This record gives sequence, C-alpha cells and structure tokens, in this order.
Amino acid sequence: MNTIRLSALCILVVCLTSLSALAESPNTLTSASKSDSQDFSKRLSTQDAWSKFKSGVTIVDVRSPEEFSTGHISNAINIPHTEIKEKVALLGSDKSKEVVPYCKSGRRAELAHRELAALGFTHVENAGGYSDLTNLTQTAKP
Repeated sequence: MNTIRLSALCILVVCLTSLSALAESPNTLTSASKSDSQDFSKRLSTQDAWSKFKSGVTIVDVRSPEEFSTGHISNAINIPHTEIKEKVALLGSDKSKEVVPYCKSGRRAELAHRELAALGFTHVENAGGYSDLTNLTQTAKP
C-alpha cells in the first residue's frame, strides 16, 4: 500500500515539475512560425472571394491542368497544389501580395494555402471551390 502511495506521489511531483517548467517558459507553447499562426481552415465567403478577384489579387487555380482546361476563373494562374513549391516563381517575388487559391471543393486550396505560408507568403486566403464560385456568378453577379 505504501509503495502505491509513494509511486503516486512521485508521478504527481513529476507532473507538477513539468507544468512549472512550462509556466516559466511561455515561448514553449506560444512560439509558432508564421504558417502555424494562420487559420488554414477559414475560407472566404463566395462574395468576398469575388471582391478580392475584382480587386486584382493573384488568383491561383490549384486544380490539375485537365480540370483547369474545362473552365477557370478569369486571370487565374494554374499551379496544381502538388507543384506549389516547384512553381512558386510564377507568383513573383513579392511574398506580401495577396494570393487567393481555389480548387474544386476548397481542400486542395487549403493545402496550397499551407504550402504558400510555409514558403513565406503572408497574405493568402482560401477562396474555396470552383463550383461554388461559378454558381454565384450564374445566380447573382457580385
């Protein structure tokens, strides 16, 4: 019985010591790279995406070239999400400019968003899916 109490006490001391060490160095929990501090799950509303497109942001269609050839947003650059790192030069050297990727559903655009942030781009927003973007233009021009 005393052995169990002693073991429990040792575990408690180790846990408290660990928590104390974390409290003394807040950077352990709060230090994050630029890409870690961004909310990658957040997507622009369809209306906001079209407002961005009209304002002259860099639009990136991250679907395959085959998907791109079936239709795309005007002025979009086609860089498949799997090729972002290799073709980042197509976006130019200004990593502070606004870049808005989209794909079929928004999932690949989110992956591209993560990759672009990791490459140092600071103003990237996910426009979501092509079908949602084109449905808005067919029902109500933004």
